[in-house]
Amino acid sequence: MITLLRIAGLCVLLAALPAASADALAEARELHGKGDYAGAADKFASALATESPRAAIYFEIGQNLTKSGYAAAASLAYRRALFLDPTLLPARAALRDSELALGIQPSMPSWRDSVAAILPMDISAVIGAGLFWVGILAVLLAFFAAKPLPSHLIIAVCLAFLGLLLVAVVWTTDPRVVGRRDAVLLKNGGASLLREPADSSEKLTSLSQGALLRILSQRGRWVFAETGTGTKGWLLAEGVESIIPK
Repeated sequence: MITLLRIAGLCVLLAALPAASADALAEARELHGKGDYAGAADKFASALATESPRAAIYFEIGQNLTKSGYAAAASLAYRRALFLDPTLLPARAALRDSELALGIQPSMPSWRDSVAAILPMDISAVIGAGLFWVGILAVLLAFFAAKPLPSHLIIAVCLAFLGLLLVAVVWTTDPRVVGRRDAVLLKNGGASLLREPADSSEKLTSLSQGALLRILSQRGRWVFAETGTGTKGWLLAEGVESIIPK
């Protein structure tokens, strides 16, 4: 009996979560309309606590943080939006504006960015996998056929190759794969990139607030990171936020 009550209580709680999230989103947009952008950003963030991450919500968080004067935090929100949906072009444009506001020269889009901006990743992965297995099955059927036709075998091999190629393109361009180690420096005043994980170590370069880093490893309170220019070094993990949505 107690177990049934617990299950029933859990079902009620799960049913209430979407309504709570919708209420939080409505409140956030109401605060935005009133000009309370910082409050709206906080309310949008609280909505994410009751549902799975969504690119549109991170974009709205970024917009409100931008209007509140938090350009670095806004850039992180925009990057999280693009991490979830690289086809969200307004987030890409807003990210560029945030970087310019921080004094960071926006990087030119790579070929990966260009492909990710037009290719729906999940659908493409499913289509690629489907083509590959259909092609493999067709190859097997052609081999075991009484009189296999060369044209059928060629078509089957082409299908498998195209499917494999499409999956490979998704794997090498999907931000959720290639950007899983990316992080943004949010620390006020930026940070120094050091040769060794020690305060007294030689300084390699200065990092601006809002700088994009690729985290290669971590040792205690230090992270080993690579900058966009390829410089590698150590900095304190404090103020370094992963772009993977939480």
